[in-house]
Amino acid sequence: MLLTHDENSGVLTIAGRLDISVALELRRTLGEYIARHPAPALALSKVESCDRTVLHLLWSAQNSAARDGKPLRITNCSAAILDTATALARELQELANERRISKIDPEVDAEATLHTPPAAVAPARAGVPAPSAGHNRRADLRAKVLRNRRFRESL
Repeated sequence: MLLTHDENSGVLTIAGRLDISVALELRRTLGEYIARHPAPALALSKVESCDRTVLHLLWSAQNSAARDGKPLRITNCSAAILDTATALARELQELANERRISKIDPEVDAEATLHTPPAAVAPARAGVPAPSAGHNRRADLRAKVLRNRRFRESL
């Protein structure tokens, strides 16, 4: 990791490999930089590789700076940073989808369950009776979905 500070513009340029091995040093450096500058800005165009640790660190630095009334500008992100951010966003979306789907009874359409509290659609655990209100709600949803399916099939 290579850090270069332009005294004229106040921009801190970060270059090289950014991963967990440099996270502690980067955290300390960003903290000092943000404390000294009224309008901190980072240029990241020369970053060769980046992992999730650094993305979290940059996000945390932005939040800290904002709390101090100094919005941290991040400019010129390299392809490595954008690729890592895109991959992380995709994984988070997949995780959110998995959690939503895992709570759905296979016989109930996802459409009908998106706006329903999880207790109403979660399958009952073995030996644990489902709450009566949730069970009735689930049965109502199932009936509604089946009616909708039959209607669509009749068209």
